[in-house]
Amino acid sequence: MIKCNHIEGVVGLQYRELKIFIILKKDISLQDCGYTIGKFISSAMAKNKELLDMHNCNMYKNYTYDNLYPIATNSLYLSNSIYTFRIHSIDNNLMNKLREELSGFENNIAKVMGIEDIVYKQKPIDGIFTVTPVIVTLPKDEYGKINFSDCFGIQDIIIKQLVRKYSKFTGQYIKEEDAKAMFTCFNVASSPISLNYKGIKLTGIKIEAIVAPDKLSQSLAFFGLACGLGEKTSTLGTGFTIRSSRRGES
Repeated sequence: MIKCNHIEGVVGLQYRELKIFIILKKDISLQDCGYTIGKFISSAMAKNKELLDMHNCNMYKNYTYDNLYPIATNSLYLSNSIYTFRIHSIDNNLMNKLREELSGFENNIAKVMGIEDIVYKQKPIDGIFTVTPVIVTLPKDEYGKINFSDCFGIQDIIIKQLVRKYSKFTGQYIKEEDAKAMFTCFNVASSPISLNYKGIKLTGIKIEAIVAPDKLSQSLAFFGLACGLGEKTSTLGTGFTIRSSRRGES
C-alpha cells in the first residue's frame, strides 16, 4: 500500500516518460488544458485503489505532465483530433501502475489510443527549460501586485521546493543553503501566463536556467526533469521541464 509519507519504487538515477496518444471527445481551450488533462489522469488513477489513495493523500505526488501536442489552433484543442501528452516521474512503481490504468482508458474527455514508454538515465545537464508555466507563490508589493520579473525571488522558491521534494523522496537530508548556487544563470522566459484551475485563474511563467556542474546541482536538476518545478505539477501539469542543450534528452 502507498503510504502518505512515501511512495515506493525509487528508480535512482533514471526516470520514466509515458507518451500518451489520445483522441479528444470535446474541444478544450488552451487555458483549460492542464487542468482537464489532470482530471483525465486522475480518472484513470481512480480505477486502482493504491493510486486513488495516493491521489487523495496530502503528499508530494512526484510526477508531472505537459500540454497536448500539436499546439492548440487558435488557443483551442479540437474534438475528434489526435494529440499526445507526456507524463514524467522518477517513481517506477507509480509509472507501472499509471501505464496499466491508462492503457485503453476512455472517459468523456478522451480515449487513449496508445502509449510509448521511455527510460532516461542521468547524464550531465547543461541547462533546463520549462515547456509549461511554473506556478510559485510570490509575495505582493504594497500595491497588491506581484512582480513576475523577480528572477532572484522565483529562483529561490523553485530551489527550496525542489530540495524539499528531493529530500522527502530520497530520504537524503539536504540543507537549502547548500543548493542556492545550483543555477549559474536563471531567466524568466515568458510573460505571465493565465491558467484555469477549479474556477479560479492562476498565473505562471516559463523559466530557463543554466545548471551548475557539481553533483548536488546536477542531481536536483535531474529530479526537476523527472518531477517538474514549482507547484501544481500533478494537477495542472505546470513546471514540466526539459533539457535546453544540444545533448538532446527530454
